[in-house]
Amino acid sequence: MNSMMPVSLSVLILLSTASAIAQSSNSPQATSSPRSGASPSAAGNTSDYRMVPGDKLRIEVYKDQQLSQSLQVRPDGKITLPLIGDVPAAGATPRELAGTLTERLKEYLTAPVVTVIVAEAVPPMIYVLGEVNTPGAQPLSSPVTVLQA
Repeated sequence: MNSMMPVSLSVLILLSTASAIAQSSNSPQATSSPRSGASPSAAGNTSDYRMVPGDKLRIEVYKDQQLSQSLQVRPDGKITLPLIGDVPAAGATPRELAGTLTERLKEYLTAPVVTVIVAEAVPPMIYVLGEVNTPGAQPLSSPVTVLQA
């Protein structure tokens, strides 16, 4: 019984941390989390998705197939496009990134029209340790409590 106490305690600590992170990302005050919602300037919509490293994107530049690309947000949070190089993407909404790309492409194109599509999003993860059926990283599909995890 005493040998299971440290294992159980470590699992509870990890799960409570994951739960706290999930709950803080749902609060309206948490604006630094990539998945916490949109910036205040986004017309009051707080459900805009914010990109994180690992997300797969499709960048479409209207009438320019050479600049249109499928790519993945790198671990450093940036993407790389021809002509404009590295652009920060993590933490931005698709609309914000499209605006940034449009501004940077104006140097090379007349009135560029850019669309950013999140083709595949990376789910947030929790890490389970101890005497459980499947220890390790588990995708977090919705906010959960410690007991649910």
